[in-house]
Amino acid sequence: NDTLSGMSTTHRDTAEIVTGDIDRAPACEAALRSVVEYLCSEACLPRLPGTRGGLAARRFVEDAFADLGLVPAGEEGYLQPIPAIGGANVVGMVPGLPPERSIVFGAHFDACVIDGGVNPGASDNAASVAVMLEVAKAVIAEPRLQRSVVFIGFDGEEPPYFQTPMMGSRHFVANPTIDLDGVDLMICLDMVGHAIGHGQPPEVADTMIVFGAEKTPQVSAALAAVPVVEGMHVRRLDIDIIDQMSDYSGFQDAGIPFLFYNTLRNEHYHRPTDTPDTLDYSKMAALVTHLVALIEQVSKAPPEPFIYDAVARHEAATLHTLRALFPTLPAVSRITARAPKLLDDLAARAAAGLTESEWQLVRRISLAIEDGLQRVGPEEGHGDRHG
Repeated sequence: NDTLSGMSTTHRDTAEIVTGDIDRAPACEAALRSVVEYLCSEACLPRLPGTRGGLAARRFVEDAFADLGLVPAGEEGYLQPIPAIGGANVVGMVPGLPPERSIVFGAHFDACVIDGGVNPGASDNAASVAVMLEVAKAVIAEPRLQRSVVFIGFDGEEPPYFQTPMMGSRHFVANPTIDLDGVDLMICLDMVGHAIGHGQPPEVADTMIVFGAEKTPQVSAALAAVPVVEGMHVRRLDIDIIDQMSDYSGFQDAGIPFLFYNTLRNEHYHRPTDTPDTLDYSKMAALVTHLVALIEQVSKAPPEPFIYDAVARHEAATLHTLRALFPTLPAVSRITARAPKLLDDLAARAAAGLTESEWQLVRRISLAIEDGLQRVGPEEGHGDRHG
């Protein structure tokens, strides 16, 4: 498996983790599929705050937290109402020892409706909820961790509430039910369920992008200490390469360290075709294993608050990831046709720091690569197609 240079497997016995994951993988995949299929079923659609489907999805997450034995950490048991939208966040905790410092783990359970159509929202974002519940199941079975883990099902992430005060995660940051000063890391999952691209080789298809590690040295070190997991390639991108796009954003604005896991947009994004059968459940199971190991690594860190540097970048890591995603991508636009040489030239200059205009070029290349991966597969070759 290829991971970002600097990520290490020396801090823990990789064989132990991978073997354990193989033993439980079929059960984990079945559980993941079951959650996704329910959240995408007629009972939960449309999955909007204040609707019958939205309420059913919220109750499902609340009941799952109760069945797992999470400690209620909302305002009304597990719930934190968001009165303006008729919705509520669902908040449960696995207390640490000592409990003062914490990790927040969040995924939104709502799904958008576009042009009046029904969007099942399998990858966006039932898959993330399913992964969160499996991680919670594993964490609660662990010996007492040195940090509390607060699991949150966020409501109201999708339009029309996106990036407004009514967005569930922003409402939580503005009205926290825990001490935010004690939060060392917020882990956000959004669109983590699908393979990347069409018929891409495993080193591309199995990629899981993680944004934000560059902002916090302790988080970067913990991520590097997580062993490689069979079936998934973890690759880092700087968060500054994208606009704010998910539930990490309120935490980011509050100066709280975060990691954002994502598999880029695909052709099913915000469409009725975002269905359970389009997901890669083995990749999702691998992500569960990775995230449990990450939480363990963060929990082991000294109890001092983590450092957050809003302007920090790891440009070499971003360029490494973009170059790794490119090899089988057809030339779907002028910029992607030129991208390999541009990325190599930029990488050669990254040690000295890129200029702002160079960084904007990196952003443009990343968007072009994402667009190309949505539309084409390697069998189409490197032709003159432009978009």
